[in-house]
Amino acid sequence: MRLHPIANLLATKQVVFLHGFMGSALDWQGVIQHLPVNFGYWAVDLPGHATQPLPHTPQSLTLWAHALQREIAQHLQKPFILVGYSMGGRLALTCAGLYPHLVTGLVLESTSPGMIAPTERQQRAQLDAQRAEQLEQTGWDGWLEQWYAAPLWGNLREQPYLLAPLLQARANTAATNMARVIRELSPGLEPEQWSKLAGLTMPTLLIAGQTDAAYCNLLAQMARQIPHSQTAQIPDAGHNTHLQQPAHWAKIVSLWLMAHFAKENCNCSG
Repeated sequence: MRLHPIANLLATKQVVFLHGFMGSALDWQGVIQHLPVNFGYWAVDLPGHATQPLPHTPQSLTLWAHALQREIAQHLQKPFILVGYSMGGRLALTCAGLYPHLVTGLVLESTSPGMIAPTERQQRAQLDAQRAEQLEQTGWDGWLEQWYAAPLWGNLREQPYLLAPLLQARANTAATNMARVIRELSPGLEPEQWSKLAGLTMPTLLIAGQTDAAYCNLLAQMARQIPHSQTAQIPDAGHNTHLQQPAHWAKIVSLWLMAHFAKENCNCSG
């Protein structure tokens, strides 16, 4: 796991970005440049992604959360705001539960707190095991096309000018690493986070794309349980809202950051 410095690293408040499955720290370039200049920004390459190795031992979001805390501690001697997308949002939730004294703010984009029902968990774990096996047998190119053909990405497929560069960026991803991530970090195996939501006392922003009905529903359910949460549905966007609507996404997050943390960033007196 590697933390990349982006901008304004001496600011009072620092923001750390966690990408989704198959992503990298570079995925956030389109939005970070539009965020307030009085915050510091960092982005993470998660294990097995970009150039980062994936340890041979079994992986979990809990292990990643501990590794993330250690990596951040080497660079930041202060609490931070976490921004996570999809799988990165699941990691952000896990980290906030384990280190609530360090995570002072939370932005969750297209994030699920997991599954509770044993049957549902078992079915999802089996499905992800099948997906991983298919990837290992089919090879990366064919599997990648099938992945983005799923209903989850329907809105994105209508924007080939975004999808084509995304496919190209994913082309060099290590397929063996991604197969393990699918299998070992399956929501069917990971502890559910629903029971932890009421204990999240930090300001929390929940984001979903309006055409992503499943995650809009999750967003509403999560908002009812997280004490200090706000929600935002981004129009003309599906699962990956920061890719499809970067300016709109940045505006929403900027307003939220300024509303909750700008005063802390002000060093002026009077």
